[in-house]
Formats: sequence, C-alpha cells, structure tokens
Amino acid sequence: KLCAIYERAKGGTYHHALHTAGELREQGNMKFKSVEYADAIRLYSRALQQDRTDYRSFSNRGLCYLKLGQAARARRDFENCIKLAPMFTKAHVRLALTADALREPADVCLKLIATARKVAKENNTHDFDAQLDRCERAVRHRTGTTTTRTTSAPTTTTSTNSSSSSSSSSR
Repeated sequence: KLCAIYERAKGGTYHHALHTAGELREQGNMKFKSVEYADAIRLYSRALQQDRTDYRSFSNRGLCYLKLGQAARARRDFENCIKLAPMFTKAHVRLALTADALREPADVCLKLIATARKVAKENNTHDFDAQLDRCERAVRHRTGTTTTRTTSAPTTTTSTNSSSSSSSSSR
C-alpha cells in the first residue's frame, strides 16, 4: 500500500512500478516499431535502471539513438552491450554502422566490420551480410580505401582512384 501511495504522489501508478526490465524492453520495442524513438529510449533507459546487465536494452536504445542521429550515444550503448554479451551479433553490426555514421577512419570502421562478420560467422548467421556489405562499400567510397573482404582484420590501401573495387564473395 505504501508503494501505491508513493507512486500516486509522484503521478504514477503502483502497477507501473512493477514492470520488469524485460517488460519495459518489450514496451520499448513496441514504441520503436511505431517509430516513437524518444519514447522507446525512455523505456529502454528505465529497463536499464532496473537491470544494468540487460544487454538487449543497451543495443535497442543504441539503435534508437542512431535513428535520431545521436551516433556518439549509440556507440556507447553498443560498446556497453558488447561488454555484457561479446557474441551478440546485432551489437557488433550496429557498432560498425555507427562508426561509419561518426565518420571514423577507414581502418577503425573496417576492423569493426570484420569483427561483426567474424561474430556472425561464429554464431552461424548471415542475416547481416548485406548490411555489412553496404557499410563496407560506403566506408571505402567515403575514404577512398580498397579492401579485400575477409572475416579477419582487412588489409587496406589508399587508392588515388575514388571508384571502389569489388568485394570477394568468398567467406
């Protein structure tokens, strides 16, 4: 009863205070699907207040930040997610995309892309191949860098020609 009185005094409800981190994350997912990124961020943040080990809330909140053009905040969330769940492929992919959005140097971006590919391969998923290919092409185009697509750290060279070379499709 005291919790209910306290929550009503703050303008909330007792039931509202009982949501678990997982429930709050799911509510955030609904807001994300409705393209209500700021509301989703608030829900993911509340989930993280309850459970700082909820790596999925870090990843999802980071994606919202990225959608809102707040790439530096997104990067921090993806890095926190990876610390908690080093084999979570989505976070690695999203971190690589964020590095490109932040216009980080080619070697940094390409290393993150290679790491994302390696984690995806270890998790036996190719769901992100096209997304990583687009990111890699964008980085090469932006920086004038050519690379051979590998699952390990790429070899890079600076090209005087701004056209990009084709990627090897072998994995």
